[in-house]
Amino acid sequence: MEVNNTTSKVMTILDENSKLPVIINETAEEGLLIENNNSTLCKVAYLPSETKAVEGNIVITSNITSNPDVLVPSGIIVGFIEKIEYEKINLSKTAYIRPAVDFTKIKKVQVLVK
Repeated sequence: MEVNNTTSKVMTILDENSKLPVIINETAEEGLLIENNNSTLCKVAYLPSETKAVEGNIVITSNITSNPDVLVPSGIIVGFIEKIEYEKINLSKTAYIRPAVDFTKIKKVQVLVK
């Protein structure tokens, strides 16, 4: 199936408009996956300040969302935590995630239609 780029936009987790609910697999803590300003890493924002997450933990998708336009099945591996930083502004922690997929080498995709 070919995607017509004039009418459709393929979005990855590194896209600046991407905001997906995720869970740290080992701790069951929820966060929001967002882009990281043109970096090859993305980040999970709004983790609790007392998070038990550590480097190497797996980040997976969650279907916990109040946005009816977001259609993401739960349990898809997004990536792995590379580092965690404390955010003084919102008193939470942010995890920097190495994506599980090299987006430059993708040959096939699955499109979810609501």
